[in-house]
Amino acid sequence: LTPQGGYFLKSYHLRRLAASAVYFRFKIDLARVETALQTFAQTLKAKPHRVRLVTNQEGHCSITATVWQPPPPLLRRVKLAAAPVDTSSAFLYHKTTHRSVYNAALQQCSDCDDVVLWNEKHYITESCIANIVVPVGDKWLTPPVEHGLLAGTFRAWLIDQGRLEVAPVSQQLLRSVGQFYLISALRGWQPALLQKPA
Repeated sequence: LTPQGGYFLKSYHLRRLAASAVYFRFKIDLARVETALQTFAQTLKAKPHRVRLVTNQEGHCSITATVWQPPPPLLRRVKLAAAPVDTSSAFLYHKTTHRSVYNAALQQCSDCDDVVLWNEKHYITESCIANIVVPVGDKWLTPPVEHGLLAGTFRAWLIDQGRLEVAPVSQQLLRSVGQFYLISALRGWQPALLQKPA
């Protein structure tokens, strides 16, 4: 949330929230959620904020915020996860508070900034906190959702803008490109480099 732009990609966030509510059979009233977000925004100081909205099964939502300072565009050091994700897990495809897969991967990475996840067929999926974009020639590739990842709102917007192409990304491809990018609505574009195994 910024004083100048309001909630960044709000319609994308609400659409994803509604789809997840339908999938998990949660009650949801998007008009009520949107009103709550606007009312909440009016209580904040005119500074950028990271806003977190959580809804429960009955459709009640809680909203919290912290003042947000975007991270500098420093190169992120990342490693491949030690084991593949299970693409049959519904929690990979929805933004929920159930984050055991991501937390376990991060616990194994004390000497890096993030972990790159991959599936049973050795295709790259996402990082623990961002989607992945790989430059190949004049194309910018991002892995398909069916490979086991959360469809980020910034990713969806960039695809709609024609700036990203959805395509499989193998571990071999990721190793060969050198620098790639972690993207999210909160942090924007962050350059990343895959660390070699010790």
